[in-house]
Amino acid sequence: MSIAMKIKNVALCIVPVLALATISASASAADIKRSPGTMCVGQGTASAVGNSTLSYYGTGALHEMSKTYDGNVVCPIVWEDTTGSGNIVATVLNYNPNVSFSCEAESFSANDYGFGAKTVNSVGVTDWFDLSLGFQSAPAGGYTVIRCKIPRCVGPDVCGTPGGSTWPSGIASFRVQ
Repeated sequence: MSIAMKIKNVALCIVPVLALATISASASAADIKRSPGTMCVGQGTASAVGNSTLSYYGTGALHEMSKTYDGNVVCPIVWEDTTGSGNIVATVLNYNPNVSFSCEAESFSANDYGFGAKTVNSVGVTDWFDLSLGFQSAPAGGYTVIRCKIPRCVGPDVCGTPGGSTWPSGIASFRVQ
C-alpha cells in the first residue's frame, strides 16, 4: 500500500472522530474554538494529492513531508451556532526559507455558493507563527473553510530524520476567536 493510501486511510479514520468531538463540545460563545491541524485534508486532484506526502502527527499537527511538492489542504471551521462569525487564525510552522506559507479563509452558503469576502495571508518566517486570516462570517446553515499551501521540505537529509537538519512545515491548529 502506498504512503498516500496509508495517509488517506488514517485521515478517513481520524477526521470523523475529531469532527464529532468538536461538534459535541459545549462552550460559551466567548471561548476560543480551536481545532487540530489533523482536521485538515488534502486538496486537489487525486494525482496532486498523491504527490503530496502529508503526515498526520499524534500531537494533532499536520506536516508536509515531501521535498518535491508543496501540500495543499482544506481545514473546516465548525461553527457552534447557526450563523458563525469571528477572527480566523491558523498556527503554522514554516521551515522553508524559500517559500511562504499561505492560507485563505472563505465562507459559503449551504449550497456551496461563496458568501462574503475571502481573506488571504502568508508568512515567510521560519518558525511557529499565528497567521491571522481576519474576520469571517457564515450565513445561517453555511460553513467556512481555510485553504493552505504548506511549503515542501528543504534541506540536506530526508525530511524529519531524527538528528537531521531537515524538518517539515505544517499546521498545528486553527481557531476562531
